[in-house]
Amino acid sequence: MKRSFAVLFLFFAATFASAQVGDCASLTHQALELSGFNQSLDRITDVLSSPQFMQQIRGRESAEDFIAIFLPLMQKEFNADLLRKEMQQRLFAKCDPEQMALTVQRLQTPLMAKMLALEAATNTPEGQEKLKKYARIASSLPLTDERLEALDAVDNSMGASDFATDTIMAVMTGMMTGVAMPQELVTQLQEHRSEMKAQMQNSVELSMSVTYHGVTRPELQQYAKEIGAQPLKGFYLQVDKSFVEIVQERALALGQDLKEAIAARKN
Repeated sequence: MKRSFAVLFLFFAATFASAQVGDCASLTHQALELSGFNQSLDRITDVLSSPQFMQQIRGRESAEDFIAIFLPLMQKEFNADLLRKEMQQRLFAKCDPEQMALTVQRLQTPLMAKMLALEAATNTPEGQEKLKKYARIASSLPLTDERLEALDAVDNSMGASDFATDTIMAVMTGMMTGVAMPQELVTQLQEHRSEMKAQMQNSVELSMSVTYHGVTRPELQQYAKEIGAQPLKGFYLQVDKSFVEIVQERALALGQDLKEAIAARKN
């Protein structure tokens, strides 16, 4: 009898564990979709493949030669579909089904849904053009202290400026290490993080002022409060940390491939 109960217990435990795993896979995907992160990867990869970004890192190489070498490598390592799959796998590996279910639930509250829809609209090509257009106008119209304080609260709770800074730092330091630049140059770049973050923060605030145009100050304050509380705070931190780790690894591989490709082209 005891043996029978033990077998039944193991059967139900295995069934429950399997259900949890299935739920976690689905919930992780939902959370990445609802939060807008999956959509934002298209925008991030576009920026990393842009002529403006390549101009900043090509050094003494001619633009034509560098683009011919660099662009295929960048598109291989920073493919948006592959990044989405890797993010899904990393979050799934650490998934707590109860917490992830609560995260999905919180991401669908009326205020969160409204704000995330506004953010999603700016990630489309049309939204980016509109953002650039109105950002030029907004940059000449200084924000009130109250409005700026509310946007800063959203930025701090979301960690947007830190995420943007850490992502760029991961790309640059990873590539520099991959192409075997002297470690002191990598260290020097890392020492300028605070300056880079200040620049990023200005850009983020300007972007938010356009994205959330028409959103009331109390709504911004409530949004900051919701994303600064668990489980959303933990979810955003985990997403940011996982993505920066992925970017660092892929940038390192990109740098190594770039070094080999440039050397082969010169021989």
